[in-house]
Amino acid sequence: MKKNINIALAALALIALGTACSKQEPVSEKPVSKTVRISATLSEAATRVSFDPVFNESGKPVAMNHTWEAGDQLKVSDSSDPTVYSIYDLVDGIGNTEGTFEGDYFAAASYEVEVIPNGTFVTGYDQTQDGDGATDHLQFVASASGVQDLSSIDLTETSGIIGIIAKLPAGVAATVDALEIETSVDNFENSTVLTVSLTNQADADNDDILKVYANVPSNWSIPAGAEMFLRFSSTNANHTVYTRYQKFATATAPVAGNFNYMKFNCSHIDQYAGASDA
Repeated sequence: MKKNINIALAALALIALGTACSKQEPVSEKPVSKTVRISATLSEAATRVSFDPVFNESGKPVAMNHTWEAGDQLKVSDSSDPTVYSIYDLVDGIGNTEGTFEGDYFAAASYEVEVIPNGTFVTGYDQTQDGDGATDHLQFVASASGVQDLSSIDLTETSGIIGIIAKLPAGVAATVDALEIETSVDNFENSTVLTVSLTNQADADNDDILKVYANVPSNWSIPAGAEMFLRFSSTNANHTVYTRYQKFATATAPVAGNFNYMKFNCSHIDQYAGASDA
């Protein structure tokens, strides 16, 4: 009888153990964000966004330093459906040309990758400049197309910068509050007009030369035969627009990741422009 009692107790113990095991919750792993590493395999000018100009003795920017900055992000989109995308945040690499980003992974056959400098998209057609010669608004924006492996990305497409150096009639440079650059072909994404607004009306060097800088997309170019109008909006009540006409005999394209200058003698544009304007 005692033997039977022992067997019964053992059976009850096994049942209790089985019940305890059945109540144990499964362990779930915390999802791990996909990490993307930017490999600095291109030239320094072609890898990054941050803009730190080096000036020569005459105050002309001649070189650029490019490193990742706090707040930089990547927008990773599905190549076949740009409405599907994820934002990746910079988690390591500040001050370097190689950075690590983290964000939510999604599967796609290939990806489009675009840098969002300091968390703010840079457009190629509507910008604001502090004043004559100011460069704080400039950003080099890198991107990559057809990426299949998100673990390591080379940014192969980089924006450039154009500088419009214009000699204006006496006293006009200090009155300009915006410059519109319009070409006869669609060079500025969905618009043919690139507008740079100036928040400070002053002639920085009192030399009647206005220096306006603008970000331009990586694929921006001016075909041969293209016509360009420069429209300087002025606060001068007697003459609110000064314009300069230019026709390009040969094609020109700003070099990506670099400063590209266009110099214009506009000292005689005291009337609305036409093809004969000088």
